Amino acid sequence: MDTFILDAAYKAVAVLDTFQSRIWTDRYNRYGDFEVYIPAIMPVCQFLQEGYYLYSPDLSDRMMIIEDIQLKCDPEDGDFYTVTGRSLESILARRVIWGYREIKGNLQEGVKALLNENVINPTKTTRRISNFEFRDSTDSRITSLTLDAQYFGDNLYEVIAAICDEKRLGFRVLPNFTNGGLIFELFKGVERALDQTTNPYVIFSPDFDNFISSNYLETTSNYKNVALVGADGEGSARKYIDAYEGNSEPSGLSRRETFTDAYGVSKDEGTTEEDYNKQLKQKGLEELADLKITKAFEGEIDSSRQYVYGRDFGIGDVVQVTNNYGQSGKSRVSEIVMSEDDTGFIITPTFTAE
Repeated sequence: MDTFILDAAYKAVAVLDTFQSRIWTDRYNRYGDFEVYIPAIMPVCQFLQEGYYLYSPDLSDRMMIIEDIQLKCDPEDGDFYTVTGRSLESILARRVIWGYREIKGNLQEGVKALLNENVINPTKTTRRISNFEFRDSTDSRITSLTLDAQYFGDNLYEVIAAICDEKRLGFRVLPNFTNGGLIFELFKGVERALDQTTNPYVIFSPDFDNFISSNYLETTSNYKNVALVGADGEGSARKYIDAYEGNSEPSGLSRRETFTDAYGVSKDEGTTEEDYNKQLKQKGLEELADLKITKAFEGEIDSSRQYVYGRDFGIGDVVQVTNNYGQSGKSRVSEIVMSEDDTGFIITPTFTAE
């Protein structure tokens, strides 16, 4: 599976087809990353430059940015480059929300507004990224969502990642080879678990001989389910509300609390008390999304037989996973690690319980 090295204008300058090892990781609602370990004597090394891109269409629709290049010289083992970087989604981390912004209403339109004001067509033209566009989703699972939130100086990537994590959405930034630009889009994985009948099932299990090895993690050590959100104000004048998912407030030993500092989320003239409380609650819910019970399968799968990655399932899809000890669940493909060295090619997904 060839990997192309592209210059800043997306022009292919070399093919990276010989290396000691390569690790390529895609993620559902975070940026991915890569690592290439290659002998320094290889002619292709001259094209591994900071700011250039790696693109491997047979592996992924994502593109990686070369960011770090390390040369290690060893008289016994030889000289090797270790080249690493992150996927295009990381570009969003280069911008902050410039000043105060209140988002109320349709979630997709809100995310589009944040990108338009800070990347696509900002008032300060030096902040603009050329040929960056927003691709609207027509998926009703996305278009029906709402958002009520305030932001002030927050990192744009962290805001979008938090929104998507809380709403169980994915996002990606893809290359636009037509104009050398970038395309941002929200997406939601396809349902392929046993509790639906719309799409073909995808089941990973030792019984199907497609789950070669697995690790299972379940932890509640960092789990929180209620956030005390502190808004503007000083001392006894500071406003507090609690935030939790669903209609039933956790109580007793099942209640696990955390504090969310929402200082700076202020009530503007014309904002109702109800809307203000929704904005504060959103801050709390975004923090709770990072403090969930962790239930995850990670393991090597046989992706060449029954279910082929990229054909039968993709990043963000919800599938059925069972291991040798009866631990089973409806799980989302939240991460895919594709590694290749002299021992072969391996796909290792992380399945996160829904």
